[in-house]
Amino acid sequence: MADKIELKIGNISIIWDGSSLMFQDGDNANLNVAFSASNLPGLIDFLCSLKPDEKERRMGFRVPRSSSSVLSASITFGDKTCSVRPLNLSLTGIWAEFSEGEVYEMPIDTQIKIRLQLQDTTIVLNGVVIRRSGNQYGIFFPDSVRGNMLDPPDSFQAIFTKLESQWLRERVKD
Repeated sequence: MADKIELKIGNISIIWDGSSLMFQDGDNANLNVAFSASNLPGLIDFLCSLKPDEKERRMGFRVPRSSSSVLSASITFGDKTCSVRPLNLSLTGIWAEFSEGEVYEMPIDTQIKIRLQLQDTTIVLNGVVIRRSGNQYGIFFPDSVRGNMLDPPDSFQAIFTKLESQWLRERVKD
């Protein structure tokens, strides 16, 4: 068995005994909590989600593309315009995929225009390339943020809300 490791924060003791992580309130013995080692990954994921790292700057919920989604998107870079497949969308950006033969070579920090259309709502947003993996690009929408506040354009908010509602309906189907 591993040595006992203890960290004290105020009146709370956090104790690792080699098989479980315990939180004990020194002032109230009834407020003790223990996590088995098998439950720690979930706890760690939760704690990490509270403080986004430098790569994770999203300010809102990400809606994954659903099988019935009819969101279309195209990117304009320089004098080229190409359709892309939206993989997920947040109020601050999109993760989109080019067809294999149509991948643009857009460096990080490149400014682009992206056109989104869902049913009868269309918007063209300014975008900045923030990430790339193969033929997939992460695009940030600077027009959705004012200072440090989330403030997307109304027509984009309408598109996002429709997609979010559609995704939620699909998740709660019987």
